[in-house]
Amino acid sequence: MTGRPWIAPGYAFGLMRGTIEGGLTLAGHTGCGPGSVVAVYRCAVGKAAVCCAVFSRATDESRVEALVVQEVRKALEAVR
Repeated sequence: MTGRPWIAPGYAFGLMRGTIEGGLTLAGHTGCGPGSVVAVYRCAVGKAAVCCAVFSRATDESRVEALVVQEVRKALEAVR
């Protein structure tokens, strides 16, 4: 999955779950439609859990997932 954040991706029943850099595990879904892409993911660390959704009118899944990762990391830092 070149350019995407997944170190160890898994997929079942429409849900992506995988480890990303830094040992975080995200669970959610990336979907594409005509001229758009959306990524919606949740990350839980200990008692902290954050969710993030990013939509784009482009079709670059890696860019949208990278934005989700960036925002999830910021949100986790804010709640720690």
